[in-house]
Amino acid sequence: MARIPGGAVQIDKPVSVAPGFTLGNVHVMAGVPKIFQAMLESLLPRLTGGEPLLSETLPVYMPEGDIAGPLADIAAAYPDLSFGSYPFNQAGQLGANVVIRGSDTGRVSQALAALQTTFEDALG
Repeated sequence: MARIPGGAVQIDKPVSVAPGFTLGNVHVMAGVPKIFQAMLESLLPRLTGGEPLLSETLPVYMPEGDIAGPLADIAAAYPDLSFGSYPFNQAGQLGANVVIRGSDTGRVSQALAALQTTFEDALG
């Protein structure tokens, strides 16, 4: 069994005595599928959704080190968005998938356009 942290609220578990709890926005449940499903069904009415997180990915065929400076400048111009760079090597071609995440469609689109303009000679 498990210890339940102070301040946690137990999750109803009609099919088992396996503990599950909520602490803030973290929900800890059993991993056995039937028990997990029962806990989730009792938890779902309490969950609230937030704004959808949008994501755009742009493959840039340049070494990650070469895109770091321009990418940092673009990220600084869009502080409300999140940027990530994930390097790859495809058949000897170095590059990075640049990912933009945010909840504002217009801002994500603007940042994507800025990336496309900045790296137009290195797009696949």
